[in-house]
Amino acid sequence: MTSADAMRASDRDRERVVQALQEQVGEGRLTLAEFEQRSTEAYSTCKTVADLRALTKDLPVDPLAPPKPPLASWQQPWPMSAVAPWAQRTYPPNRGYSGPPLRGGVN
Repeated sequence: MTSADAMRASDRDRERVVQALQEQVGEGRLTLAEFEQRSTEAYSTCKTVADLRALTKDLPVDPLAPPKPPLASWQQPWPMSAVAPWAQRTYPPNRGYSGPPLRGGVN
């Protein structure tokens, strides 16, 4: 057990674990009875972070993992337009067009 796991759990830690358990019920990994049992344990018997981690050890989540650091500016994804490129109009419509004459001299 690491020193972080030996640390006493806070109310916020308990809330994060119970919220993660709720999400797992929504995904069908836990039944309501299992959720009720584990959430009751989280609030009544779990004293340390390791005790809380034990409630989610068979699930694909770690609600007590440290947050990932934010991406540097050069790692940010390229901003995309809400409109698909093929649906964008990059030219003005022919009505009221005041630019140079179009091919064939027809405006």
